[in-house]
Amino acid sequence: MNLPYELELEKMRALTSQVENSTRIKPQAFRAGRWAFGPEMVKAHIVCAYRIDSSVTPMTFSKEGSSYESSETEPYWLPQRNDYTQCNGNILLEIPVTVGFNRWPFEFWQRVHLRL
Repeated sequence: MNLPYELELEKMRALTSQVENSTRIKPQAFRAGRWAFGPEMVKAHIVCAYRIDSSVTPMTFSKEGSSYESSETEPYWLPQRNDYTQCNGNILLEIPVTVGFNRWPFEFWQRVHLRL
């Protein structure tokens, strides 16, 4: 998440190629290491033909800068921003990893936690 787009894309292409060469299966889902998922990764995922990401961890934050405290807890489609129009209309399904609270309603318990 700290890399410029060109380097992020190069790493994503190398990883995708290695997985495909090792398994003979083109990967379609991705989870970022250390849960670090930045805006440049969305475009790199789309360019490399990934269809699913599960790097977002709602109700958490990282010392490295990723904050998912207000992220959706249900799956949603990316990109939701207009600056990815050069991605040929492809979109990415984000399936958040539920490591937050395990009692419903999740958002309520997040507010209680933050208030305390």
